[in-house]
Amino acid sequence: MRTFAIALLAILAVAATPARVQAQGADLFKGVTTAKTAWDVTVGDEKKFNDRMDLIRQTAESLQKRGIKPDFVVLIRGPATKFVTKTLDKTNFEKDKDKIKNMSGAQATLKKLKDTGVPVEVCAVAMGVQKVDKDNVQPFITVADNVWENLIILQNKGYAYMPID
Repeated sequence: MRTFAIALLAILAVAATPARVQAQGADLFKGVTTAKTAWDVTVGDEKKFNDRMDLIRQTAESLQKRGIKPDFVVLIRGPATKFVTKTLDKTNFEKDKDKIKNMSGAQATLKKLKDTGVPVEVCAVAMGVQKVDKDNVQPFITVADNVWENLIILQNKGYAYMPID
């Protein structure tokens, strides 16, 4: 009886142990040819914004090295809208002017993403709220009527949703 109880406990212990999921390595990426991702960027902190934009770029490069085509869309709204402007003057972000040390660096990273084929869109609704005129948006940025609509459609088309806040 004691042997039976020990055997039963051993079987239950094995059955209750979750299967090991391999989070890294070739098996995870096997069969994947495209990584469709919608990046919802709202972060208004300059250091975090620059870090996250560079991380998106690095992710695209890493996927390409694995033979996976990154199909990314960067959608900018909320406080992140300031990083696509030509000037913060006469916008609701004017008060942040002294806090932003490297606006050109943030925009260079966005342009680099755009130049590698990643669409970068800013929300016209957010622009209106923040008093950013269309002629105050960098020329390599696309103004979208409402990026929430775009996010909904992209998710319905199978894009992974990645919030950046």
